[in-house]
Amino acid sequence: MRFFLFLPVVVLAYGGFQWAGLPHPIWSYEYTARDSHPLSERTYHSCTFIGPYGRWTESAENGRCTWVKWRRKDELVASSSDANFGGLP
Repeated sequence: MRFFLFLPVVVLAYGGFQWAGLPHPIWSYEYTARDSHPLSERTYHSCTFIGPYGRWTESAENGRCTWVKWRRKDELVASSSDANFGGLP
């Protein structure tokens, strides 16, 4: 009976990935700065994320980029025309 104690963990992990998707960390971004000082305030314009399902670029939300986006493969196909599912160019 103890052998089957891992099953709920596996089922919950699989269900979590099906619901939330897989992590895609930020790869690059475009921004404008108020001045040339490296610690000056930045306003981000676009954010590029990369992960197991490819890469995509989206507009920054309120001038900020998140570090990680959770995406499912079907969301990427439906929402991005520049998704590269074969890997990096």
